[in-house]
Amino acid sequence: VALGNPSSTAQHVFKVSLVSGMPFYGYHEKERHFMKIYLYNPAMVKRICELLQSGAIMNKFYQPHEAHIPYLLQLFIDYNLYGMNLINL
Repeated sequence: VALGNPSSTAQHVFKVSLVSGMPFYGYHEKERHFMKIYLYNPAMVKRICELLQSGAIMNKFYQPHEAHIPYLLQLFIDYNLYGMNLINL
């Protein structure tokens, strides 16, 4: 289903990978598994989150994490980049 239009052929998800990490809300003793969803258009994050939370995907309710972080900041976090640092190409 392409954002509510079943006849659409548009692709929004680039890939999905399984990652492990420590949830940052509440107390947790060990890491948990998360699905990291890569989108072609980062402007679609909010809409995808709404679909995941509403149960529209496989009739299951999902809790998105880190979806509130702006795209550029998430890119920096994912690739361990920060201000005034050298970037090796």
